[in-house]
Formats: sequence, C-alpha cells, structure tokens
Amino acid sequence: MCDKRSNAAQGSTQIRIINSTGHKLTSVSLFSMKFRDLYPNDTSEYRALNFNPLEDDDMVYCEQDGEKLGRYVMPPDSTAKYFAYRLDSVGNGILYVSSFVEK
Repeated sequence: MCDKRSNAAQGSTQIRIINSTGHKLTSVSLFSMKFRDLYPNDTSEYRALNFNPLEDDDMVYCEQDGEKLGRYVMPPDSTAKYFAYRLDSVGNGILYVSSFVEK
C-alpha cells in the first residue's frame, strides 16, 4: 500500500474506501468511479479523484445482500493528498459513512 501512495501524481487527491460494516459490499462506486467488491475490514486501492460536479455523482453506492444503498458525501478539500471514506455501518437500510484526511 505504501508504494501506491508514493507513486501518486502531484497535485491530485488520492481517495480510498474502507469497509468497516462487517458485511460484504458489492457494486461499490464513489464519485462515479467503480471500485472492487469490499469484504468486511477490507480497504480499496487508492484512486486519483477526478470529480466533475456537472457529470459525476457526489455519492457512494453499494449493495449489501442485494439491497441497494447510497449516501451523499462531500468531496475532499483540494489540498488533501490522501482522503478516506469509511463505510461505518448499515442499519435499517441506511448506509453510514465517515470521511477523513489521511497523512
């Protein structure tokens, strides 16, 4: 994982998704970018954020046991080099998400 961080293009924010829900999440996407399925306690690879608010969704989407889930998220500040979105839990059909700048 450290190698991927050191190869990041300068000036672009690198984002990743952390699955802390305890459930397998499929069809994962964030800012209209598709990510691989995430198992419990799994973390996606870092991806360069290329977000256009006129074309892309400012949402995280996934499926858990066939139920489609989604949640609006705030794009990271442009000064952040590494940023993570943690899928914290799923309860009553609601996806709970937190986010933070990584150092």
